[in-house]
This record gives sequence, structure tokens and C-alpha cells, in this order.
Amino acid sequence: MAPLRIFKLALVDLVYPQQSWFDAGAKDTIKATLRQHLDAVKKAMPKDVVTNVDWSFRAEHVATHDVVIYFVLDRDHSVIRSELKKEPPPEAQAGATALDQAKGNLSEVYVDGTMPARRVANVAFHEFMHNKLNKDNRELHKLDGLAHYPTTENGNPSKGNIDRLSKVLFLERRQYTGAM
Repeated sequence: MAPLRIFKLALVDLVYPQQSWFDAGAKDTIKATLRQHLDAVKKAMPKDVVTNVDWSFRAEHVATHDVVIYFVLDRDHSVIRSELKKEPPPEAQAGATALDQAKGNLSEVYVDGTMPARRVANVAFHEFMHNKLNKDNRELHKLDGLAHYPTTENGNPSKGNIDRLSKVLFLERRQYTGAM
């Protein structure tokens, strides 16, 4: 029997206690929605794959194929700006991903103005796709499902999203973990 391959999606809360409305209930909805989306990807893969989505991972838990998503209040609290010294693209209203081979990819979601929690989760999945598929806005936004821009509350990963991600889930994409 083949050993289990584990993929982790590390969620990092940099919002609370700045805003008490980003509470356990919102975080539970985000985690459950992302787990559901990753389960759809996992079903398209061999049986030896396990996915784990959680708010409690530390930097040392992140393997080279895992992804980290930072949740920040807004663009003014951008980790991309403060840590990578880059500006998020001007159209980034709900989230952004900096593809940085040297320091590691960095995905962030701007929570203020993006709620409800299911939309926040879908934006996180959209940024996850930028990160894992290594695609900029021009390349990713022309695709369907949750890759399409703007990301809505009611969306789900399309068959195309699932097929693309199932092929790259375990490819190495170094992550920026310095703000965890």
C-alpha cells in the first residue's frame, strides 16, 4: 500500500482582535467551505491523498507543496506590502497573491468588505489557485469557476478548476511563512 500523501492549507488569522466580527463562527465557515472545495479536488486524485485545512498550523508544519493563506483586515494591512515590499495589484479588492520564487509565494485575503464568510472562503480558494497554479491575474481570471474574477459567495470550483488543481496539488510552491 502506498504511503499517505498529506496536503495542508494553512489559514493564518491576522484580523482578530482588530475586528471582533471575524470570530470563531466566521472562521468555522471559512474552514468548512475550503475543506469542501479541497475535498472536491481530492476526489479527482488517487486514494492515498489526505487534505487538511486548519487555523492552527505553524511555519514548521508547512511542507514545500502546502499553501499558506493570510487573512488580513484590508489592503492597508497587506502582508505582501509589509513583508515582501511589493504593492498588491490595484484591482485587488478582495485578495491578492504575490508569486515570489525567492521569498516564497504569498496569498492574502482582505476580509473587511468581503464578508460574508462564505465569500471570504471563495476568495481564499481563488487566491489558492493563483498560488498553486502559479498564474497571474491575466492568466487565471480568464478561466471558469472560482478562478473567474470577481469571486462570488455562491461559487464552487468548476470541473476545470478541480482537474487543474488535482494535477499540481503536490508540486512544490515555496510559501512565505514569515508572518505566521
